[in-house]
Amino acid sequence: MKKIFVLLFIATARQDIDEVRNLLQSGKYNPNTANEDGLTPIHQCSIDNSDKILKLLIEYGGDVNAKDRDLWTPLHAAGLIKFNRNSPSIFLLF
Repeated sequence: MKKIFVLLFIATARQDIDEVRNLLQSGKYNPNTANEDGLTPIHQCSIDNSDKILKLLIEYGGDVNAKDRDLWTPLHAAGLIKFNRNSPSIFLLF
């Protein structure tokens, strides 16, 4: 996994919207870069129910239809987590 991706993924997992915004604004970070399991920052947002960061990643070209190595999209990930089923994040993925 590239160091550049790690920074964006960690900021996303920490739900640090200011850092995610700064990284994306720098133009050096691709919101669609995946880790070794094929997870993108949008997958992580879907798992963590981070709707504000999810919106930001989409604004910067994040692909809501990205597939991980098991061919799961962020919508699959969001639906798997019980508390996400009624969250605003799940509706952003349609």
